[in-house]
Amino acid sequence: MNPPRFKPLRAVFLISAVALVALIAGCGGGGSSEDATKTIDKAFSTPIQKAKIALSLEANVDGLAQLQGPITAKLAGPFQSNGKGKLPSLDWDASFSGGGQSVSGGVTSTGDQLFVNFQNQDYEVPKAQVDQLNQQLASQRNQNKTLADFGIDPKNWVTDAKTVGDESVNGADTTHVSASVDIEKMLNDLNKVAANAGGAMGTTTPSQLTPEQIQQVKDVVKDPKIDVYVSKDDDTLRRLNLDISFEIPQDQQAQLQGATGGNIKFSLDLTDVGQDQTIQPPANAKPLSDLQGQLGGLGGGTTVPDTGSGSSGSGSSGGGSSPDAEKLQKYSECLQQADPTDQAAIQKCQKILG
Repeated sequence: MNPPRFKPLRAVFLISAVALVALIAGCGGGGSSEDATKTIDKAFSTPIQKAKIALSLEANVDGLAQLQGPITAKLAGPFQSNGKGKLPSLDWDASFSGGGQSVSGGVTSTGDQLFVNFQNQDYEVPKAQVDQLNQQLASQRNQNKTLADFGIDPKNWVTDAKTVGDESVNGADTTHVSASVDIEKMLNDLNKVAANAGGAMGTTTPSQLTPEQIQQVKDVVKDPKIDVYVSKDDDTLRRLNLDISFEIPQDQQAQLQGATGGNIKFSLDLTDVGQDQTIQPPANAKPLSDLQGQLGGLGGGTTVPDTGSGSSGSGSSGGGSSPDAEKLQKYSECLQQADPTDQAAIQKCQKILG
């Protein structure tokens, strides 16, 4: 039986997902230093109600000429909790570049209004959908879920946690803790998150990693390191850095277009923690149906004429119609699974919208 194909770009995004899960999970505890473990536990059990966030990801793949530079992703902006049962207020800008592609976007929420930004244009989500989201949040009995509710234990991921020292980070006096990560245990727990995510959000369950894929990632990742910086005053997280290097086995390099290895760096910074954030709805936003019509056009179908009404389902004959929410969800999931350099795979996803 032929071994499962290991795609370098997919590996990059897979390990990037691991970085995000490490962020959400808070790295847990465990390891050689009890004090370091307690410091990390305090940081990720102390909620942050308002702050500015800056997230950055850079991935380099050696020997892969088609990339011609690193893959980068950034997200930044303020957020503020609106309490239980309501969407938080936030204004986040996001960008992605790599493999000759560049995309910008973002999301803005006031709690009662929700907007998405695509290529510098804002689109407003219908109020009925926002109200429904808030109703769902309000109806949840346990609104303070932890990872334990999803059946995972991040403490088992981290080994050799050590207190490095004291440092000033983002205007706060912090304790710096460094640790290693057990990739196999982390990925197994990531599978559990994926299995529960679909049911929790009312969407299709994301694809899970196979034992072969987990072993592939474990084989190529070398000595992943996490650095956590925790405020001495209020035990809140102020910075998290994750550095992962990977090496492609020589017998697989030929089928991977010459890729030999690479490096991924992930960072999260939190500033103005605890300070009020001013978040305003964007001006000149278009209805979300306009964006859905554009995506439908990319799928090879008929683009919905812009009637200015903002309705996505008013046309009855003669013209095309914009994709519904289910199609957009399937389209998004397809793109997440596709290799960005595989044009046939991208076109297959676009047919979903057609």
